[in-house]
Amino acid sequence: MKVTQTTRHQDGTSESIVMDIPLEKGRSQICYNLCPSDEEPIAVKIMSSGWTGMFHVLTEYGDFEQVDHQLLDLKQIYEKYPEFQAVYEADYQDIIFGGHEVMTANISDLLVEARKRSTQK
Repeated sequence: MKVTQTTRHQDGTSESIVMDIPLEKGRSQICYNLCPSDEEPIAVKIMSSGWTGMFHVLTEYGDFEQVDHQLLDLKQIYEKYPEFQAVYEADYQDIIFGGHEVMTANISDLLVEARKRSTQK
């Protein structure tokens, strides 16, 4: 991908740098779609961002051919779209530890905690 960065100086001159950023296939992310049950021309798409715990939320307004973008965490999404919580948690109901916990905790401590949590259900 070619990107041009232009810097404008106070004296009115400008300087452009063209950068070539190589892109390759990344890991696919799930994109959740929230659609109205009636005929309203609106749709909400929610997908993980590159920042831990953050999600891109795209709200498409069909009548206006407009898309709004927000970067939200799960708590903010649940507040704005409460129906999303059940959808998201259904995909992750068996996951009891996140990647951060696995990478930072002692494995034997995780196993003890997993057994404790599984008997509480």
